[in-house]
Amino acid sequence: MTVDECVEVLTEICKKYNINCSVDRSVNNPQLYNFKLNTKAKEGLLRIYVTARGLTLDNTAGKDKNLNKLVYNEFVNYEKIEKVENRSVTYRGLKTFEIDKIKKLLYSEFSHLQIKEEKRSNNEAYRLKIINNDSKESVTVIQFNNGSLQIVGLKYNLWEDVCYLVERTLKVPISQIIRRFTNDALITDDDIKNIDFNQTIVKNTLSEEVANFLYSHDLNVLISAQCIVSSKMKMPDYSVVLGPVLKAMEGYFKKVLITLGIVKQIDMNNQWDFGSVFEMDRQLKACFHDNLSSDEGKRKKQLQALSVLCDQMWVSRNPLNHSGPKPRMIVDNYQDFINRYNKSLEIIKNTFHSIIK
Repeated sequence: MTVDECVEVLTEICKKYNINCSVDRSVNNPQLYNFKLNTKAKEGLLRIYVTARGLTLDNTAGKDKNLNKLVYNEFVNYEKIEKVENRSVTYRGLKTFEIDKIKKLLYSEFSHLQIKEEKRSNNEAYRLKIINNDSKESVTVIQFNNGSLQIVGLKYNLWEDVCYLVERTLKVPISQIIRRFTNDALITDDDIKNIDFNQTIVKNTLSEEVANFLYSHDLNVLISAQCIVSSKMKMPDYSVVLGPVLKAMEGYFKKVLITLGIVKQIDMNNQWDFGSVFEMDRQLKACFHDNLSSDEGKRKKQLQALSVLCDQMWVSRNPLNHSGPKPRMIVDNYQDFINRYNKSLEIIKNTFHSIIK
């Protein structure tokens, strides 16, 4: 869904309820559109954010939250928006030491969440259920005695976090990442064979220097996405690829903060969030400015680039609907998918040269 399509739907809803509305693009943030609501007695505001993963509709601003909620709830029932789907992925051939390592990492990385060890069958080594009570997400991790590890749950932030942890730890090949994106159903042998070709495309797009800066797994995620771009594969929803791409951008952003000395690697776990170093307006807290360049012009560029990265993370990694995973806008158009993917690479490349170079 484009911004224009989103505005069109919101406008139709407002007509239905005799609500006056208007939209304007933020001067300070070109990725933000303010959709203003107005009746004789009430004023509301919905914010439309354009992110690498798609559009996000924020109903937390404005004076009258009930007016916001009325339009927002009507909007989420629109046919182009669906609830997050259930997914399952299996990683095979884990060795004994890897089985133990993954279990320990799950407990340590997600210690801020509820973890329940559930009853297992005779062919299972363990069965864990990880629950985020705030977002109402849950993921079940099943380790079989034969070395297969299965992850089942809603394909949303927690799902991505668990898969990311497992893939990064096991150093899974790009072919397996592609199969997770496509749920095995749409992949061909030719798509797998072209990995080297697509790796070259990604490195040429980012530059060798930027590609080498990325964590290896984050680079592999981008290459996997590029394989799907190059294959022109038809998928009912490309957000299953854009979500991991955004997760890779998050990994890049964290490495930037570590490189600048703003955060230490040892502190960077799933309990850490960007709010510890950024203000609500996505600006780096003043106490960290000394970690940036002493040159005023360079520092200004660094602050702007950091704000761009923070905005991408803040909008897409913080659920607005606390009663459950927020509705997911489908990216079902191939060209729209390409544009969003390319935009993600562009952000990584441009911010690297503004911050690190």
